[in-house]
Amino acid sequence: MKRFHFQLQTAFEWRRRKMDMEQARLAALEVRGQELTSAISDLQKAWRESRELVLSSSAISAADLAALEAYRHSVDRQRHKLEGEAARLAAAIGAQQKAFLEASREFRLLEKLRTRRFTEWKRSAMAESEAEAGELYLAKWAPPEDSVE
Repeated sequence: MKRFHFQLQTAFEWRRRKMDMEQARLAALEVRGQELTSAISDLQKAWRESRELVLSSSAISAADLAALEAYRHSVDRQRHKLEGEAARLAAAIGAQQKAFLEASREFRLLEKLRTRRFTEWKRSAMAESEAEAGELYLAKWAPPEDSVE
């Protein structure tokens, strides 16, 4: 009996690699999204801490307030830039999720086909094995000799 061979094995492996690659790209984009979210949060925290530090001071000069206002503008620009990048990244993540789902679907289709073909091969192998066993039994079987004649 010959071994199981899936004729589309090369395509099956290629689809698996493509699915893995798309999943890795998606994971990298999601990590970058988490980094941006963290950066925005850190920026806002730094702004709050700076504002509280200046406003909690016993004597606040006009220069301190001007510096605080300049810092606020800087923080707003940075936050706006990061939020824009996060929005573009969210769109890229959505597109990558679609690409991953498509690659996954294509792989699963070939995986189901491979499983079906293997099941058919196994069933055929079992039938062949049973037929061979039956033939061996019949070849060894000898009719009983009747002693009464």
